[in-house]
Amino acid sequence: MSWSRFFRRDQWDEERARELEAHLEIETEENIARGMSPEEARYAAHRKLGNTARIREEIYRMNSVGLVETLRYDLRFALRMLRRNPGFTTVAIITLPWASERTPRCSP
Repeated sequence: MSWSRFFRRDQWDEERARELEAHLEIETEENIARGMSPEEARYAAHRKLGNTARIREEIYRMNSVGLVETLRYDLRFALRMLRRNPGFTTVAIITLPWASERTPRCSP
């Protein structure tokens, strides 16, 4: 697996959903071949596999780097808030370089 999977989350999740659905279809067909009715076969396949949403969440969590995910969401939130408050953004952009220039350096 490559690092690109961290940037294509939606596509990655759709692929896992299709895989789980294919697994359910195969299991359902096998159950029908054993003599179950289609509804009963589908229900038994779901019981055997378990909660597909929970499986997808577990796969997502296993393939995530917590720090990278958190940083990404925090940056998106910060940019969204700065866009909503242009006055604050302007003051912050002007003040931060000015304040950092005036801070004494801690060099020997």
